[in-house]
Amino acid sequence: MNNSNQQFHRSLGDLRENKKTKPNSPDLVGRIKLKLHTISWIIEQKEQSNTDEVTCNLAGWLNGEGNNKFITVELSPLYVQKINGPDTSLAKWLTYGN
Repeated sequence: MNNSNQQFHRSLGDLRENKKTKPNSPDLVGRIKLKLHTISWIIEQKEQSNTDEVTCNLAGWLNGEGNNKFITVELSPLYVQKINGPDTSLAKWLTYGN
């Protein structure tokens, strides 16, 4: 399956800078479109557990430039990730070029 087809099967959303109206307002806001397979997995995990929580993976990709910066987010079923990869600094990215 190529990368463009994978997007149709992934639960994706985005976060963008929020114009805060109160001190406790969130810094970023957005929406996510959950695919049926993600919802089904969450329901299945809940039915198999004795808790009111289900732990999922959440991933984010930094996108945009200038005043149009945003984070693409993906919610997916839990898996164990190998820790090897480039070190990225969210704070550096969000402030770069401002």
